[in-house]
Amino acid sequence: MAKEFKLTRERLKELEEELNYLKTTREKEVAEQIKEARSFGDLSENSEYDEAKNEQAKLYGRIAEVENILSHAVVIAPQPMQRLSSTSATP
Repeated sequence: MAKEFKLTRERLKELEEELNYLKTTREKEVAEQIKEARSFGDLSENSEYDEAKNEQAKLYGRIAEVENILSHAVVIAPQPMQRLSSTSATP
């Protein structure tokens, strides 16, 4: 059985927006970094290229993580904060 992720509607919306950003804007930014790094020449000694590829791996990892959370999300209603009563024992 897959793990359920209990989220409020607000958190669900935040994750959906993050996923959209990662798949559109951020993915294009990372692709541009890789393209620019390739233009520097020899990839075997190109630290900019390695860094850009590592950033791409982190991006795809986060996309997979958010997609997994969203696919197993269960929306819950936020619970009202309970007030703690401060009863003190008097001698």
